Amino acid sequence: MYERIEVSIIIPVYNEEKQISHCLDSIQCQEYKNYEVIIVDDGSIDKTGEICDSYAKKDSRFKVIHEANGGVSVARNKGIDVATGKLLMFVDSDDFVKPDFINNYVKMQSESDADVIIGGIALEEKGKSIVNKVPSLKKRDEDSIWDNICVNQEIYGYIPAKIYKTDIIKKNNIRFNTKMYSQEDLNFNLSVYEQCKKIILTDYIGYVYNFVPGKRKPPIDHFIENQLKLYRIAKDKKISEKSENIIQNKICSLIFTYFYLQNTSKDFQSAVNKINSVSGLKVFLMEHIPTGEQKRIIKWYILKKYTRIYIYLYYRKLIKKIMGRPIAE
Repeated sequence: MYERIEVSIIIPVYNEEKQISHCLDSIQCQEYKNYEVIIVDDGSIDKTGEICDSYAKKDSRFKVIHEANGGVSVARNKGIDVATGKLLMFVDSDDFVKPDFINNYVKMQSESDADVIIGGIALEEKGKSIVNKVPSLKKRDEDSIWDNICVNQEIYGYIPAKIYKTDIIKKNNIRFNTKMYSQEDLNFNLSVYEQCKKIILTDYIGYVYNFVPGKRKPPIDHFIENQLKLYRIAKDKKISEKSENIIQNKICSLIFTYFYLQNTSKDFQSAVNKINSVSGLKVFLMEHIPTGEQKRIIKWYILKKYTRIYIYLYYRKLIKKIMGRPIAE
């Protein structure tokens, strides 16, 4: 027996009776042995709970917590609360990992003492390989990490294929936002990365992600909220001007696109209210308002929540900047 569990693996699960055994088998077959598996059954109504319990009866490293249905973020937070390992990993219940998955991450963490290690993911659809995604390794120094995150948010936003120091999460009381039902991964990771002194990137791929086409797109307010959060943190980390412009333009384009699509909606005011409720958005807009007479006019409209005219004028300026010439009236 080990004196202390080294790695806690958290698996939230809901109605995955067809996939969960493949996932758990891949963990049970790991070369590395000093781990615990915390399975949080989020109120499954099929045989998922029974299957998970059968693993716990045969292998003491597997623990099952049965909860009322509260969503994936609630389930992951429960797993964090009860985790006892020095290191933390997340696996989704419909994915699987290669036999050397835990061993490689633990070895890299032991050698580097990194707060977080970010690895690659292999995407599969119906058992067929689609693409491999790895973090950018062109610039691996600490100063470039946030530039990499700004440019390639997808791989840095994923919860799987990473190993975290548990203390970074628990001591800073970092948890998943239970009000988000999409992009909660990126939101969580940004909070973790902000507290890290050392982040390591690796091109090792040991995690296989089961891609399901047609998954719902994130709500626009969640998307914008995460971009604002990234922009705030990354600016504090002194990112390059190029990366700063990427995030600025992404936020403005998201807002414009949203209001453009809502332009003919009868419920336009509720759309405005939804965007205005995003924390930090109004401050961001005020910081990036065009100068001169437009500033006075647009400021008045923002304060009155007539956001449409601001978006229109700002986007005109953005196009003008990109095209390098005036826009015809």
